[in-house]
Amino acid sequence: MNNNVILRCIWCCKDTRTDPCEHCGCDYVMDRTKPHAPHWSRKTMRTVECKVCDREISYEQQGQVDDICHP
Repeated sequence: MNNNVILRCIWCCKDTRTDPCEHCGCDYVMDRTKPHAPHWSRKTMRTVECKVCDREISYEQQGQVDDICHP
């Protein structure tokens, strides 16, 4: 991963340097370095991860933990 890249596209889950996303053209791009509402996606049978910052928690904790992810 390029350290200069701080944006993440929520649609294709790829790092991007542009808004809209340089990969898929979606304009739903988030700054990973700033506090943000988590966008949960199932990672494994028992875990979910934030599509912006890769924060990982158990599936049962989803909705019970902080509403904001911190960098």
